[in-house]
Amino acid sequence: MTDPAGPGLGIAVRGVLDALEAFDADADFPEIRGRGVLGAVQLQGLTILDKLAAPEMASTYASLGLEMNFAAAAAALTGEEPGALTCLGLAISAPSADLVSTALAELGTAVLSGAHPIARGWSISSWLVAHASGLAVDRVTFDGRTWTMDSGTWSQTGPPDDVLSRHQAHSAA
Repeated sequence: MTDPAGPGLGIAVRGVLDALEAFDADADFPEIRGRGVLGAVQLQGLTILDKLAAPEMASTYASLGLEMNFAAAAAALTGEEPGALTCLGLAISAPSADLVSTALAELGTAVLSGAHPIARGWSISSWLVAHASGLAVDRVTFDGRTWTMDSGTWSQTGPPDDVLSRHQAHSAA
């Protein structure tokens, strides 16, 4: 959620408060927990709706879910969440474009290996994974973690080192 003071967070908190009221436990539990949640929210200066109307609730929660998905994708692609981008079920194909010229055009750099600051290295690594099939990249390693096209996920393969490397297949599989 990009705007912590925006309506999304307030709506999410309202949902938590509504869930606490529906929680089947000790009668004092919802009131005690609700006061704690409201106190923390008020300290942050956020606005919490009194209640959500049922039709509004459905579309609002759907929008909130999309916002959270977009935030997670952005965090993965920018390097804010290291190794968060995974791509499963990819197959090597003949490169549809030149890797270095595409990186230069889209990332502003042609330096796709060697030492990089952590956030920049993860951003480049995530970009390589996202473009793996079309650019015939079958392995990316950064900061001691390796993504392979075969597994589609990241795994720890060495100590953290801020070093980026990648392997580009020479022929389609």
